[in-house]
Amino acid sequence: MKEAGIYIHFPFCKSRCRYCDFNTSAGMEDFIPDYCANLIQEIQIDGNIYKDEYAIPTIYLGGGTPSYLPAKCMEDVILAVRNSFNLLAPLAEISLEANPADITPEKCERWQMAGVNRISIGMQSAQDEELELLGRRHRFGEICKAVAALRSAGMQNFNLDLIFGLPGQKLTTWQDSLRKALELGPTHLSLYALAVEEATPLAADIQAGIYPVPDDDVAAEMYESAMEYLESESFEQYEISNWARNGQVDYRCRHNLLYWRNREYFGFGAAAHSHIGMQRKANVTNIANYIHAVKGFSTQDLGKQDFPGVAEITPLSSLDDMGETAMMGLRLVREGLRDDLFQERFGKSLFTVYEQPIWELTQLGLLEVVKGEANAIRLTKRGRLLGNQVFLRFLFD
Repeated sequence: MKEAGIYIHFPFCKSRCRYCDFNTSAGMEDFIPDYCANLIQEIQIDGNIYKDEYAIPTIYLGGGTPSYLPAKCMEDVILAVRNSFNLLAPLAEISLEANPADITPEKCERWQMAGVNRISIGMQSAQDEELELLGRRHRFGEICKAVAALRSAGMQNFNLDLIFGLPGQKLTTWQDSLRKALELGPTHLSLYALAVEEATPLAADIQAGIYPVPDDDVAAEMYESAMEYLESESFEQYEISNWARNGQVDYRCRHNLLYWRNREYFGFGAAAHSHIGMQRKANVTNIANYIHAVKGFSTQDLGKQDFPGVAEITPLSSLDDMGETAMMGLRLVREGLRDDLFQERFGKSLFTVYEQPIWELTQLGLLEVVKGEANAIRLTKRGRLLGNQVFLRFLFD
C-alpha cells in the first residue's frame, strides 16, 4: 500500500498579522460550523476513493490558526480521517499549528485525546516590540504560559516558529530571541526570513517610511549566527529553515519531510493543495464558495461529475516531477538529493541528468558531492544562503 500525508487547512484567524498574505480571514467565525462540517464531507469523499490505496502516516492541521477554532472541530476532523482513511496509528504524526494566545490546559488535553502529538507554536519573537510590529496578538509572557500548558498536559513534542530579518531588527535581539526560545525546551525550531509581501499593512508602512527596508545582509548574518549557535546547542539543521533536537528520538517533522522528498499528499479545505499521482490539485480559496461547493456534493455523485471544490488541476510531466524532486530534495541540507532514490524513481542517475549544473555549482562552492553508501549532492553552508539561485538550475524549461 502506498503512503500519503494529509494537510487540512483552517483559514480562520482572530486577527490578521501585519505581514501575512496567506489565505486566511478574520471576522468570519459564523462560517466555522459549516466549514468544519463540509471539511469532514470532503475527507469522506476522498476516503471513499483512496482508502484501499493509501495509508496515512501524517496529518498536518494548518492555517490560518487551527488553535483558534473550538477543540471539538479538531476532534471531529481527526476522527473523520480515522474513519475514512487507513491512518497508521498509533505511530502517525499529527501536528497542529497554534497561536500561543489560544493554548489553554483544556484545549491541550482535548487535542491530545484526539491524537495530536506535535504542536507548532507561532512564537515569531521573544521581543514584545517586534511582536507588536508584526501584528501578533500574543506577547512573550503568553508563549511561556502556552508551553507550560503543553507540558502540564504531557505534550512534550513542540516546534517554535521564529522570524528574522525584521525592519530595524538587531543581531543581538535576534540572538536573545533564539536563546529564550531554547530555554523553553522545544524539540524543533523553524526559522524564516521575513518576506515583505505586497498589499500587506507592513509593506505599506515600509513604503511610507514608517519602518526601514529590511537589510538582506543583516538577515544573512542572523541566519549564519543561528546555524552556529544551534549546532553548539545540539540542534541538527536538517532542512534550510528547520532544526531538530539531537537525541534518541527523531524530532524531524515527518509531514514536511514528505514535501521535501516530493511524496504524495492530500489537501483538504479552502485553498488546500494536493499531490496525488502525476497531478496537483488546488481547491477554491473563498470560504463561502468552498462550503457551497462541498455542500452540494455527495459520495453518490462520484463517477458522475468532478468534485466541484477543486479550482485547478495541473498534470505533471516526468520532467516536472524530476525537477521538483531535485529542487525539494536539495532543501534537505544533511540528507541532500540522494542518487539511489533518484534512480529508483526515474531510472536515471542525477549525476547524468544534471551533470553540467552539478559541476558548475560545485565549482562555485554552492554544492558538494557526498560519496558513500548513498551518493548525494547537497548545499554547502554558502549554498544555503543562495538556495533559490541553486534550485533554479535544476528545473526544466
